[in-house]
Amino acid sequence: MFTKYLFILGATMSLYACGSPNEEQLNNQLENKETVQNTDDCSSVENQNKANNIEVNPNESNSLTVLTNKNHALDKNYIPSDLVTIDVPYVIENPEVRQLRQEASEQLSNMFEAALSEGMELKARSGYRSYLTQENLYSNYVSTHDQETADRFSARPGTSEHQTGLAMDITAESVNNELTEEFINVPEGKWLSQNAHQFGFVMRYPEGKEDITGYQYEPWHYRYFGEELATYLYENNLTYEEFLNNQEELDE
Repeated sequence: MFTKYLFILGATMSLYACGSPNEEQLNNQLENKETVQNTDDCSSVENQNKANNIEVNPNESNSLTVLTNKNHALDKNYIPSDLVTIDVPYVIENPEVRQLRQEASEQLSNMFEAALSEGMELKARSGYRSYLTQENLYSNYVSTHDQETADRFSARPGTSEHQTGLAMDITAESVNNELTEEFINVPEGKWLSQNAHQFGFVMRYPEGKEDITGYQYEPWHYRYFGEELATYLYENNLTYEEFLNNQEELDE
């Protein structure tokens, strides 16, 4: 405590290099610094308490918070029991990819309606994919490119979030209904990135976190987690992997 006081006192003295501070000025500086520190500490504790109160089940296939990535695969026979056909504008006629789990589908509709009320029409491109569909898709990418390249943008069968029925690739006519990084630069993509969390969705593979997620930046891929977790991830600029790692560190 004494060392901390000397450090603060020294920093305060440097502010008055052209003159000697009086006692009142020193006390004010010390109080201000301690107030800022206490405020930061309280905010950090409050934020962590929020995280601790969020219930997640990353290892449960049927959970809305299941973790699915390169290191956490779903069983090849897993099919969500509550898949429904989405009720929003879509791009691809294939009935399989026009499905999501019921809660995710309902919130997708709410999100699309909210965007439309602000003059932006979103399009759903690819939702649920079975293990077999992902297996065929991944094999095609490997044969067209190579395995190392394919692994950067396509999931191996069993490791795709699309199999959970909780992920949707979203696009708009302003980018020709394609899946492209340019999506983030058009009004629809910007709106989605700033508002999706209010409906329980987050951009799952954000820019600059490729080493964490294992995939390239995909501003079109949105995953449903529920509003509480999605909002926490968005407000703290976290991927789901980072959130889970933070919780594990606290438990150790």
